[in-house]
Amino acid sequence: MPLDAGLRRRRGETVTWGEFQNRFDRIRAYCFRENRNEPFFSCRSLDGMRLAALESFLPGLTGRELAAEKAYWIAAEEELLLLTRRQLACDFARFDQVPDWKWAESSLRIWRWSAYRRVLALIGSDYFRHAGEIEAWKEEWKHDLLSFCSGVSSECPGGVSLYRTFCRLARTGIALEEFRRKHGRFPEELEELVPEFLPELPPDPFDGAPLRYRKGPLEFRVVDIGREGTEFRAAGRIVRRDGVRLYGIGRDRVDDGGRNRPRHRKDTADVSFSLIGAK
Repeated sequence: MPLDAGLRRRRGETVTWGEFQNRFDRIRAYCFRENRNEPFFSCRSLDGMRLAALESFLPGLTGRELAAEKAYWIAAEEELLLLTRRQLACDFARFDQVPDWKWAESSLRIWRWSAYRRVLALIGSDYFRHAGEIEAWKEEWKHDLLSFCSGVSSECPGGVSLYRTFCRLARTGIALEEFRRKHGRFPEELEELVPEFLPELPPDPFDGAPLRYRKGPLEFRVVDIGREGTEFRAAGRIVRRDGVRLYGIGRDRVDDGGRNRPRHRKDTADVSFSLIGAK
């Protein structure tokens, strides 16, 4: 199957970005509005899949679709803290069914309220700004009785910054595509995107450095999705093509040079966004 098709049904019919976008938007709106217990996890999972689909579809999007998608990821990062606050309130309250997250928040007793406010403070900005404090909190949290009687994971701050990485990779990837359409090539350095396509380069949430950028022959994992009857099937394959890759170091905080898939179980990997066909 052609690489630029991205996702195809086995009957040969191309799945359009509009179909994907409408489905993602409907499910995400439902999760944001109705999923009282896990709104953050649901939306992060959906947007992780949306980011992967965008890699394949981006070259074929219209100018209007590019602008709409950039606005989507800006809004997603802006509402991230509200999503997390809603989830944390329900997790700390430990109610399976609650009228709403504000009710859960108001029901927290003093000792839970204090722990809740501390976690909110840790996730309020990028991981690298509170790295030492977060690592200390994670160690304390392992032995805190409240960690056993609440649904809050010690990986919560890392998960929030991972979501921020998704948003920033998408916005910068769209800016790369806009640059390519205007100049007929991808930039040599990300600084060429500023200020015409980005007001500033977004930092990697995990170390504060600008998102990494590689250009040249790269390995890509391509996932073809097809349909068999009522079921969708996915088949992955590795190809080597000229392209560009944006990446952040991810929760392990190890720079793997843009490798976005571990070769072995114990390997670390980065969080990336790739485009095929650089000139």
